[in-house]
Amino acid sequence: MPFYTLAPAVSLGQMARETEAALQALLGFIEVPLVVSGHSAGRHLAARMACADIAVPIKCVVPISPLRDLTPIAQTQMKQNLGLSVEDVRQQSPALLPKRSEVEAHIWVGGAERVRLFMVS
Repeated sequence: MPFYTLAPAVSLGQMARETEAALQALLGFIEVPLVVSGHSAGRHLAARMACADIAVPIKCVVPISPLRDLTPIAQTQMKQNLGLSVEDVRQQSPALLPKRSEVEAHIWVGGAERVRLFMVS
């Protein structure tokens, strides 16, 4: 399980770069295709790993209740909590970025999640 620095200490972009670097480091130790999953901050990072700007060879991402588009979050108090800028929303929203066709995505949403999470997942 990779470690990454949490917002607001770093930007979401930095969190994605740290995750990508951790996964890249794993490649020297494992011989199986990578499957990336996560919840909370990890849900966003799992979804980001399927985007075209990520170079790590991944077979599948399984984000749990992901925030595909950060636009609604940027209109709430969480904008300050996460240190989100308009640029961050554009560059870090998986729904707004090109995907890698070779990466499968299996989206899971918890049954007890808020209705809003069902809408943005």
